[in-house]
Amino acid sequence: MKKIKILCLAFLTAFISCTEGDDTADPVPNSITVNASDFSTTINENPAPNTSLGNLTATTNQGSLTFTVASQTPANAIEINSSTGEITVFDETLFDFETNPVISGIITVENSGVSDNANFTITLNDINENTTPTSLKSVTIKRFDNNDNEIHSVKYTFQNDLLIEVKISSNGSVDSALAETYSNGLVKKMKTYFLTETEYFYDNDNRLIKTILTGEDGSIVHEFNYNGDEIEFIGRLFGGGNPSVHHLKLNSDNLIYKELVPGINNQTFVSTINYQNGNPLTVDMASGTLDEYQYSSQQGSDAYNFYQYIFGEHWKNNLLLESDEFSNLNYRDNVVNYISDNYITQFKRTYSDGSFFGYNITYDFDTNSRLTKETRDYFGDPEYNHNPKKVEVLYEYE
Repeated sequence: MKKIKILCLAFLTAFISCTEGDDTADPVPNSITVNASDFSTTINENPAPNTSLGNLTATTNQGSLTFTVASQTPANAIEINSSTGEITVFDETLFDFETNPVISGIITVENSGVSDNANFTITLNDINENTTPTSLKSVTIKRFDNNDNEIHSVKYTFQNDLLIEVKISSNGSVDSALAETYSNGLVKKMKTYFLTETEYFYDNDNRLIKTILTGEDGSIVHEFNYNGDEIEFIGRLFGGGNPSVHHLKLNSDNLIYKELVPGINNQTFVSTINYQNGNPLTVDMASGTLDEYQYSSQQGSDAYNFYQYIFGEHWKNNLLLESDEFSNLNYRDNVVNYISDNYITQFKRTYSDGSFFGYNITYDFDTNSRLTKETRDYFGDPEYNHNPKKVEVLYEYE
């Protein structure tokens, strides 16, 4: 009997060993992973309802994600798109610096029962709230010929300091461009009645990384890659072809100050902006053109620097990148003029042959010290001084 028990035990042990060593079982499927990154941003208090604050960044190795607000202080301040992770203002009255200087909470990102939490923090800037309206309503730039006839105008219209429309009038015809904005002033898309559309793309730091201009003939794509103190500019024209590549350099204040454009026979054409106290003092163009600026000691107002409401906190660099080059003759003349901190009192451009033109600028203010009018009177050689003769910039407030 004892022998039989020993044999049975040996058989059972062998069976168990074979079972444990059997590797023919179905493999365990890959586990779902979810990773969410904390979100933080800084905006001015009193934003418009439904203002987009940005997107929470999250990833998963398979399937799709669902975003929900787990908690927030104060309650009901923000909401999040469950599919895209876009965070928007829900109750704008809670975005008051005096009451809630910081709005924070936790967002849960989930996929099939697997989740990760991310903290969000929204810091509010204190805005001077007095009885005098300070929000910009519109900026209108009018050009006049030698006979004081208006020949061209551009009107930028704002709502809660956000650009909503650009209206261009030239020799009696009018065109409008509707602007879609997000994140407290970054322009996202411009549509015109000339059947063109420009889209603007930004990174998480609100720096311009791509523009796409689409028209009847195709698209022009400009891409901007940031690497330390350098920006690589890649341009692709209608119909494709080899891209144009050049480089821009940033100074210690993180402002674009140099442009390097490759030429034939290994040549490099260099243009340089020289700053003083944050203001462009001179611009030395590769073509031999020299731009010079003089300034008032008075700091320019927010209205004077209204491009910040179009291109956000990095508006100076974003404006230069969007304009393609330092001296693009935009609707506001030389675009470099409009990245200054102080009021410009004189601009002068001298060409390589010694000829020149420029203008002196005077400013008018209302009884509340708000900028209301900017007048530019042109001077210089006749061939560069025929059109316009004078420019007026009018500022209105809500």
